[in-house]
Amino acid sequence: MDESLFFAGVVVSLTGVSLFFFGAFGPVVVGLVLLVAGLASSGSSEEQSEREDGPKGNCPSCGARNAAARESCHYCDEPL
Repeated sequence: MDESLFFAGVVVSLTGVSLFFFGAFGPVVVGLVLLVAGLASSGSSEEQSEREDGPKGNCPSCGARNAAARESCHYCDEPL
């Protein structure tokens, strides 16, 4: 499933619920909550995995990110 469509659906649903409960102020509440959640999780995905797993490189065949220590691509199984 496409993550961006999922999150867009969540935002639209939350906005509708917030309009019902909080009136016109609801979308502001949803926006602030999503902003705080985004800031809390930023920097933890790619940077943290890069620090934990070590250096990475792209596969010359398909472009997938792989650990530098791998001998073949985890996605297309071509030699690195």
